[in-house]
Amino acid sequence: MKDIDSQNNMNSDVSQTGNDERTVIVWSVVTAILVVGLVYAVWKFAEAPHLEVADTQAQASNSADLQQVRRIEDSVLSSYQRLTSDTGAYCIPIQRAMELIASESNNSTR
Repeated sequence: MKDIDSQNNMNSDVSQTGNDERTVIVWSVVTAILVVGLVYAVWKFAEAPHLEVADTQAQASNSADLQQVRRIEDSVLSSYQRLTSDTGAYCIPIQRAMELIASESNNSTR
């Protein structure tokens, strides 16, 4: 009877060892797959075309367009205009508007 019990214990130890080995193998395969996937993703990212600065001619064109927009904005911000004849609304230069607001602020605090 003792022999049978000891043999069952040995079989239990062997099956436990087999389960541990299978677990190690499964985790090793999963880890290998993840590492290969990560290496592939990094390789594809490095290979992908990245945004590059446009050529000089396009930049010059954009620069000229930007300068034209700024000239128009400066013209609007520094000129007097009548907006509508119905309401009598006017545009005044931004610098003058800031001066008027500052003087009103100074007058109201006195």
